[in-house]
Amino acid sequence: MLREIGSRFAATAACLVFVTTFGLAHLVPMGNYNFICPYSHDMVHGLVLGVGAVYCLARYARGHSANMAWATGIQLGLVQLTRAELSMPVLVACCVGVALLAREPREAWRPLLLRVLGPAVALPLVAFVLLGMLMPWGSALHGVLGSWVWVFDPAVSGMALYRESMGLADPGGNLGRILAWSVPYAMVPVPAAVLALRTRPEQRGRQATLIVAAGATALLLIIGWRHAGPADLARPLPLFVALLGVATVVALAKTPSEFAQRATLIVRLTFVVLALCLLGKILLDTRFFHYGFVLAVPGTTLMVLALLDWVPEWIAKRKGVATTFRWTALALLTGFVGIYLQLTGTCLARKNVPVGEGGNAFLADSRGRQVNAALAFLASEIPPDKTLAVVPEGLMINVLARRRNPIACINLMPPELATLGESNVLASLDKTPPDVIVVDLDRISQDGLRFRNETYARSIATWILAHYQLVARFESQPSDPMRLRLGVLRYQSGPI
Repeated sequence: MLREIGSRFAATAACLVFVTTFGLAHLVPMGNYNFICPYSHDMVHGLVLGVGAVYCLARYARGHSANMAWATGIQLGLVQLTRAELSMPVLVACCVGVALLAREPREAWRPLLLRVLGPAVALPLVAFVLLGMLMPWGSALHGVLGSWVWVFDPAVSGMALYRESMGLADPGGNLGRILAWSVPYAMVPVPAAVLALRTRPEQRGRQATLIVAAGATALLLIIGWRHAGPADLARPLPLFVALLGVATVVALAKTPSEFAQRATLIVRLTFVVLALCLLGKILLDTRFFHYGFVLAVPGTTLMVLALLDWVPEWIAKRKGVATTFRWTALALLTGFVGIYLQLTGTCLARKNVPVGEGGNAFLADSRGRQVNAALAFLASEIPPDKTLAVVPEGLMINVLARRRNPIACINLMPPELATLGESNVLASLDKTPPDVIVVDLDRISQDGLRFRNETYARSIATWILAHYQLVARFESQPSDPMRLRLGVLRYQSGPI
């Protein structure tokens, strides 16, 4: 895809940034925000299908192949079966691309529209019919709509988790942080672009000075990465992508309709729209971890292409030294990647506690000791036929202990309870109570379950504390930064 809108050199660099910052990264204590072990596989599937749809549309723009138009529609239809935060951006981006292509001279827009939108509508309908043959039609519709069912539900969309994720908990402060972080980002590239414009090929000394200065900046970033604010480095990304979109629109408006360059600009603008729409869920609090490991990928790769291709091309057209700026940008990108490689190394170095056996074995941080102790207790004290639930989350313990969870909701986190209904989950618990519950003791009380600063599911927490007795606890030292307090609760037939 990147080769459709950039050079091989820039596309390769963007792929390296992707692999180190998103694909294999480990930027937070939990290791499920990367493409090796994603917390939700449909996030990855949605991004791959979305980028694939834009790529096929790009191939169509160059060769007007009917097969590429059909391929765009098929992937657009499949992405609608993933998640709303992926399917909507892809749909908007493809509609923008199709609309721009339909305006081009000699473009047969009706066949293009049919080939793209036909499969996009038909595939979800086919999925609905196939599911309806195996389950009630209402359940089939719910399955096809997926997360769309909850997008407009205020009980879900209004949750503190999602408001914080979008930055809406403190919109003014987050907007100020975006602007504040944009300043240091511009402090090197902008002066470098100005100097590159004012430098001529024969001025070797000035070129060398600029490149050395950028290299020194990159070295400082790598050495002092802890002070660079790695958690906030992505904040200006929506602003930069929006500016790139404006520049692309201006370039497209200035390019005559008969020029082949228009196809590249249309594809670039389509990809910009995709990148900007994907950032919508984390717009005021953009980050490369958590949801950002998927949602920030297109925007980040676009910025790499801009630094290594499009800005140098703009400089070269004005008789400046494009190579100087390109090497300067490459040095800065090296420093950027160095920060996240070291952060990944730091997180991985903390994982030195083996958990599980055989094919289920993995390394965990210090919390693995409490998990191992709980697993040993379950193996020695609880008969193997007894059922187990982990509250509020931690299904991996079921896997490692090889014990069945009897309730329908296997994860008692706020989003799951909001979608399934607290009363329904409580009814499931009361109907088929687990024989044993492993609970995070810091996240349950008579007031409810806890997530961050939020208390929820009071009825469920009260029911658990009324029907289960604490039989064992496993706690790390209070000084441990990753402190974990696990308790094993055994079911009592009557209230305790």
